[in-house]
Amino acid sequence: VDTLCINQRDILERNHQVDIMKEIYRGENPVISWLGPSSHHSPSIMALVNQVHPVDNSSRKREMILLALRYSKFNFLRAYTSILQRAYWYRTWIIQEVFSATRLFMQCGSDIVPWQALVSFQQFRTAECYDEV
Repeated sequence: VDTLCINQRDILERNHQVDIMKEIYRGENPVISWLGPSSHHSPSIMALVNQVHPVDNSSRKREMILLALRYSKFNFLRAYTSILQRAYWYRTWIIQEVFSATRLFMQCGSDIVPWQALVSFQQFRTAECYDEV
């Protein structure tokens, strides 16, 4: 939407719009950030993130992820990477979206996950990797 609504060639306009984005994101509830269309089994990853997020028990989370990996018909790493390497993550002003939004959701295709679910999924994966090393 930013690309369509803001004249990207007019530096003054663009800077002005970026300045007020923080207030816009604060005022909207929820904010949905578009990651792009589904691809590389991204719906399966989004479903797994949503499924694992409410679980508090680390052993149970690990079990759920391993079970999904064992019986899935897709390459987890490729699917997960396809979400994390999208152009969205390289935009500078996503920082305002992430830190200003009261409630933030990430949408990929028609699948939506809460921002916090994606963060905690990545934190869990990172912790698991370091524990294994």
